[in-house]
Amino acid sequence: MSRPAPSPDSDLSLPAAAAVAGLCEKTIRRKIDEGQIGAFKVGRSLAIPRGELDRFLEARRVPVVPRGER
Repeated sequence: MSRPAPSPDSDLSLPAAAAVAGLCEKTIRRKIDEGQIGAFKVGRSLAIPRGELDRFLEARRVPVVPRGER
C-alpha cells in the first residue's frame, strides 16, 4: 500500500522533504543552512513546512522550450 501524499500545509521531515524534492538529505540540509529553505527544530529533528519546500522548488524551475522554438 502506498503512502498518501503530504497535504500542502503539512510539515515534512528531512527524509520526506528530500524524497519530495528528489534531492539527497545532505542537499536539503545545506539549503536550510544557507537560508534557501525555511525550517524549524522539533526536538532534535528538523521540520520543513511544505510551502517552504514548494517555494524553493518553484524558484529552481527552468522552463522547457520545445526544440523547434529555440
